[in-house]
Order: sequence, then structure tokens, then C-alpha cells
Amino acid sequence: MEHGYPCSRPGWVVVVLATHAEALHDIPPEAATELGQLLLAVGSSLREVMGSTKEYVSCLSDLTGFEHIHFHLVARLPTDAGQVAGKQLLVTLRAADGVVPAGVRRDIQRLCRSLRPAVTRRMAAYAAGETARPGLVPAQAAAG
Repeated sequence: MEHGYPCSRPGWVVVVLATHAEALHDIPPEAATELGQLLLAVGSSLREVMGSTKEYVSCLSDLTGFEHIHFHLVARLPTDAGQVAGKQLLVTLRAADGVVPAGVRRDIQRLCRSLRPAVTRRMAAYAAGETARPGLVPAQAAAG
């Protein structure tokens, strides 16, 4: 998990699998379970840390040099309402000319320092069979 770069704003997280896969259908089932939990943990942590109202997820793997599947999570913030939504939000992520302003860089660093422990805490809870919020059922309970 890392922050997207170069970025015009905080809240663009990239999740890369440790297991090589070039497409979603190539992901082994055991890795897919952990991936689903990680995406939920990142999205929930973006809400906790940034106050996101939604989190957009995109799966990519076909650009030259990026043939390994990876997932982009983008926080939609309350300040985005009425300004940008959907794919328009994704277009606004790239920093102009690849230059990240110093203030944005500091905000991204601050976010990363807060986001990592929040995600780690949620992943530990999933591993222990706990749910992140009411309505989520551990896999063992759902199967039984």
C-alpha cells in the first residue's frame, strides 16, 4: 500500500499484490480474500482519517511496465460535492507537470502516517475474526 504519485491531493492509495497476477481472474482465492479485506480496511481508514464520503476503486494492469495488477482507491471528500464526481475525480489526481506542491506533499506524508496504523488495526481485527462495523460477518460465520 502506498500513496499515488505525483498527486495533486492526498487520498489516492495504490494497493499492489505481493503475489504476481496480471488480471483479476489470475489472483489465487486465498490472496483474493486478503485483498478484499485490505480494500475494505483502506476504504474504512480513509473515511476515519480523512472523512471521505465515498471511496472509488479502480483495477489496472495493462500499461507498459505496469503489467502487475494493482488497485487504486481514491477518497471522495465532502469538499468534492458539487464540484467533481466519478471519473472526473480521477482526472483531477495527477499533479500538473508531475510537480507536487510542498504543502500537498506534507499533507500526503501526514495522511500516510495516520492511514497505515488505521489499516493495520483493521487487518488485525479481520484476522482475529472481528467485524469492522455492524453488518459485516466473518467468513467462518457466513459459511456456517
